[in-house]
Amino acid sequence: MAANTSFASPLAGVSGTLFPIPPQIEGIFDTISSFGFWPIAFSVLALLVAYDQISYLLNKGSIVGPAFKEPFIGPFLQSVNPKFEEYYAKWKSGPLSCVSVFHKFVVIASTRDMARKVFNSPGFVKPCVVDVAHKLLGDDNWVFLDGKAHVDFRKGLNGLFTRRALQSYLPGQEDLYNRYFDRFLRVTKEADNKPVPFMSEFREIMCAVSLRTFCGHYISDESVKKIADDYYLITEALELVNFPIILPFTKTWYGKKASDMVLAEFSKASAKSKARLAAGGEPNCIMDAWIKNMLLSKKWTEADAKGLPTENIEKPSPYSANSVIMRLPRPSSPSSSPPRMPPAAPPPGCSRSWPSDLMFLIVCAKRTSRSETVISTPLLTLTSSSR
Repeated sequence: MAANTSFASPLAGVSGTLFPIPPQIEGIFDTISSFGFWPIAFSVLALLVAYDQISYLLNKGSIVGPAFKEPFIGPFLQSVNPKFEEYYAKWKSGPLSCVSVFHKFVVIASTRDMARKVFNSPGFVKPCVVDVAHKLLGDDNWVFLDGKAHVDFRKGLNGLFTRRALQSYLPGQEDLYNRYFDRFLRVTKEADNKPVPFMSEFREIMCAVSLRTFCGHYISDESVKKIADDYYLITEALELVNFPIILPFTKTWYGKKASDMVLAEFSKASAKSKARLAAGGEPNCIMDAWIKNMLLSKKWTEADAKGLPTENIEKPSPYSANSVIMRLPRPSSPSSSPPRMPPAAPPPGCSRSWPSDLMFLIVCAKRTSRSETVISTPLLTLTSSSR
């Protein structure tokens, strides 16, 4: 017996339902049921494309940006073959420009003054860097702060550039610079003074300076080299246009693996710091100072909760941290300040008042960290209250 494999449209039996249907509606159902699959699919696709384009134009308004965008993906294909000229043109197009990638409307502020304005408008935008940044860096990362939290955090950074703080970590930086500069000279000499690619070397020295300043010698030289190399994978994953979903063997996938590796190294470093400080060691890096402040805070809080005398216990600063570097702490109040660092001996060639001898470096550090890194070039997404 042959099986009946015909398929009846769900709309074919509309007229036989228990509820009366107006003839006009029944005619529409009959017309739709007469269409094939592909006409309906193309119609739905056209509606989605139109919605995506209209939504982009409504959000764009008078902001500098392309008049029309590629459906859905926007300028995503630019990341396949990125060109500096295209990125630079977007940068120079105006103090405030926009782009839409995978239906995410992103606003780009390219000047310091515009960055201040957008950071002070948390009700309309939120920092995103790029769409995948939350997955790589964590939702509580300090780069996503805005409004009052961002202002308070910036105030908390001021203590890192006092003379006392500079005395604690500039000698270590000086030692690193001397070591790497000697290596640069040796590499150039071995190459018979011919051109040598140094970009990876420059990336490594910058990473080493940061790691030694924050983590001291809790991270080995081999780990510094690995972090410097793998950090470039995180940079690639944070390109302006990138796939928003972490898929295996994509840039975002490699970036996520590198991010997890770096956090694991930081966790090991913090564990070593806690063990050393618990044994009576003195702070010699920013991580040590933060962890010591946390230990003092815990000791004072426990004694106060038990009603024990706290006169002989140093009351710590209200500024504390739960982790370092990638998840920097948020000040508990605008007047909070980082823990004090012990002074260090001046490096060779500097007098007792050696921080004053490095005034140019101090000014550059302040401007770089406060004016460029923290508050400029934010990429922001519109929030629901701004639509």
